Amino acid sequence: MRHDFACLIAVIASLALPSCKHAGSADAKAAAEPQGIAAFTRHSKFVDAKMSPNGAYLAAISVEGGRRSLGIIDLANRKLASAFTPEPESVGRFYWANDTRVVVELWNEEGTLAAPVSRGEIYAINATGGNGQMIFGYRAKGREYVGGAVIGRLRGDSRRVLIQSSAFGEVGDR
Repeated sequence: MRHDFACLIAVIASLALPSCKHAGSADAKAAAEPQGIAAFTRHSKFVDAKMSPNGAYLAAISVEGGRRSLGIIDLANRKLASAFTPEPESVGRFYWANDTRVVVELWNEEGTLAAPVSRGEIYAINATGGNGQMIFGYRAKGREYVGGAVIGRLRGDSRRVLIQSSAFGEVGDR
């Protein structure tokens, strides 16, 4: 997993330093690129990326073995600041709540469904790692049996995000 984010850091570095001779030779880059039909059928390693509001961090979703995880890169030193790989869930949509905190919708990819499913759980982590907690959903502390989806940031409020909630039916309801 760290390898994927190391590749992303290398891409960022190469974009920032396009004339640097240490960024890698054209022959090495050409050899690493898939050839023929593989160039059109391969899956992307990175499916979504967003800058923090102040531009200090880049968060990106990486896909490896069908699992989605979130890596956060500190752009000042071009190093991986943290990685979030939920288990058994996967990283769904994510949003910057403020300059240093990310909220992540968790997706369930197990079962017979063709696409991942959100069960309404939302997790928050710091950009530098740590202080992770389930902030919304049926497993969140002090919450009812509800699910939610992040709608967006609140203007002028760096501590809260707007969440649309949906109550689940009681067990046995029809």
